[in-house]
Amino acid sequence: MFFKTYQKLLGASCLTLYLAGCGSDSSEPLVGIEKNSFNSTVKIISKTDNIEIQDLKLNRGNCEHDQNFLVKLIQETANTYLFASEKEKAIKNHQAKIARLQKDLEELTQHVQQSNNLDKLLENGGLFVSGHDYKYTKDDNPIYVVKRMLDNLDSYKYESDDVLDVPYEKLLEISIAIEDTKNPKDYPYINLKELKKLIDSIIDDHGYMADGFLNEYSNRVSKKGLQILAKLKSMWPSVGKFYFASLKEAIPRHAKEVTDKMISSEEKSIKANQVKLTEAKQDIDKMEKIIKDLESKKNTLSVYLKFGESFTAHYKCQNLIEVGVKTDKGSWTFNFNR
Repeated sequence: MFFKTYQKLLGASCLTLYLAGCGSDSSEPLVGIEKNSFNSTVKIISKTDNIEIQDLKLNRGNCEHDQNFLVKLIQETANTYLFASEKEKAIKNHQAKIARLQKDLEELTQHVQQSNNLDKLLENGGLFVSGHDYKYTKDDNPIYVVKRMLDNLDSYKYESDDVLDVPYEKLLEISIAIEDTKNPKDYPYINLKELKKLIDSIIDDHGYMADGFLNEYSNRVSKKGLQILAKLKSMWPSVGKFYFASLKEAIPRHAKEVTDKMISSEEKSIKANQVKLTEAKQDIDKMEKIIKDLESKKNTLSVYLKFGESFTAHYKCQNLIEVGVKTDKGSWTFNFNR
């Protein structure tokens, strides 16, 4: 009789404990539970100051929830490893591009140095810029093209209907080379100021015909224009010598300027990726330490709550019956089916 009475009392006591939360401690639970079946959420509410939620088991681990910090941390660590791998690959790609740029510059410089005439120089330069599909022709040589026109100057009859085909674009290329010259004293055999003045009398820096070079009412070269071309013809052997020498100096110089800028950009990208890689490795170290600590304590959470604070977990099962909460101050089980 006494045993049955004790059993009934114990059952009633456990019923109360289930409703309030049965746990490893006989004291009142330090957390409360609110279940929302409509939203499939369960809220953990702190009833004390500074409590750490260390594990949350729903239906004894058979019901998943979205607040499993350990699972999230393991996934985040894997993602960070992937991110770090991508940054390492990016750094190697940038380093490889720098090596290619340096090699290309070295090869171009060698081509320029080995070119013993203007045709060879322009051919090698074109191959470097445009690739192996580039086909050099004499018409790419401004010295040759302008000379061809100047050689026909004597047979040109001003009074006839012949039209003198002046290669303005090629003259402009030579004008640009003059402007790009760093030290005119390196070319003592030619008066570059006079040459620039003659070309400017034919075409200006914007590609427009200079005043007076053509007749006012036709596209024919004027008498003044013919005199300018005759003067230019007398200088042309020296112009060819100058243009070849100036390109041998200018091409490597400009190529180095462009290459240096491109390398600088690649180096900035490398530094930016190295910073991100370092941060990722530091994050991995931190996360792996936390994972190791959680696993050693068999915890899946590390959520700190003050009195009245709460956090919510979305559960992924149709019928949530039981919630087990492990904290640094005790463990309690809450049952919603009694």
